[in-house]
Amino acid sequence: MGCFYCDQHHEGCEAILFKVGDMKAGTLYLFKDQTHKGRCVVALDTHKKELCECEEQECNDFMAASGAIKKLWGCTKMNLGSFGDTNPHLIFCVI
Repeated sequence: MGCFYCDQHHEGCEAILFKVGDMKAGTLYLFKDQTHKGRCVVALDTHKKELCECEEQECNDFMAASGAIKKLWGCTKMNLGSFGDTNPHLIFCVI
């Protein structure tokens, strides 16, 4: 098995996430478990491990994506987290 986010139809990814669509920043996924309404992930389209590896435009695109998600879901407060303990692909979880 390869990368959770890079491999199209990755079994692990499909088990817990729905692909919503492509954004300028990357791909937007919605968690199937919606205990926290609107919880989603934006996965960078290029395989990078750390935010510091991104070009300035990629960082700006990530921030613009979070603003679009906030507007879409009507969030009053967003929590952004970048986790990658077992998967070396830069993502932001939006809760």
